[in-house]
Amino acid sequence: MKALSLTVLILAACGSMAAAQSLPRVDAETPAAQAARLRAEGKTDEAVALLRAFISDESCTDLAALTDAYIALAACYRDSGDDTLALETAGSYFNMRGADSPQMWLIMADAYAHRGQQGDLDRAIRICDSLVQGQTGKLSISAPACLKLMELLRRRNRPAVGEIGTSNYAPPDCWLAWRIGDDYIRQLRAAGLEQTASPGDKQLIAAVEACVARSGRSADVQAEEYRHRSLRQP
Repeated sequence: MKALSLTVLILAACGSMAAAQSLPRVDAETPAAQAARLRAEGKTDEAVALLRAFISDESCTDLAALTDAYIALAACYRDSGDDTLALETAGSYFNMRGADSPQMWLIMADAYAHRGQQGDLDRAIRICDSLVQGQTGKLSISAPACLKLMELLRRRNRPAVGEIGTSNYAPPDCWLAWRIGDDYIRQLRAAGLEQTASPGDKQLIAAVEACVARSGRSADVQAEEYRHRSLRQP
């Protein structure tokens, strides 16, 4: 009886092991992580297909996983130069209930800036300005947005409009780019964010500081700043 019990136990254990081996392997990677690995291997088309399949699965209710997948898909389109599809993907994402990703807004700004249709540059500028103002404490978002905003303003290069010192005066974009970057750095220092930033974020801050320094050496910027300082003097 004892021997029979031992045999039964052994057979049961073997059966359980065989059943476990027959189960499909559960991949711990998220779809976004799998897509990143595929892209690193040069398999962008496979990454896109994987992400599209995951997003189209209506049974998925994991907002975090869907957010990562949408961001990864929009980035794939943006990096391949398909700005319209990147923007459409972002639009689909923001149509989801609860969707709110600053990273997706950054991708949209890149796509608008690169696409270059009428009004796209202004749209990209507004997005970046909103991220700089609204996500200041999140350096991984606000610092790249500030860099992009300065770049886009210099690209637009709109001259001054109106008479300085009056309510209808709009400063030139070259000065505005410098002033926004300079104010951003001052805000970070005042809040103590520069000291507590991670090494990666400190590199982003340094990039903004370098851009501000280059802009500040421009003769046009210096001339405009001189006019503003003259107005501020009693």
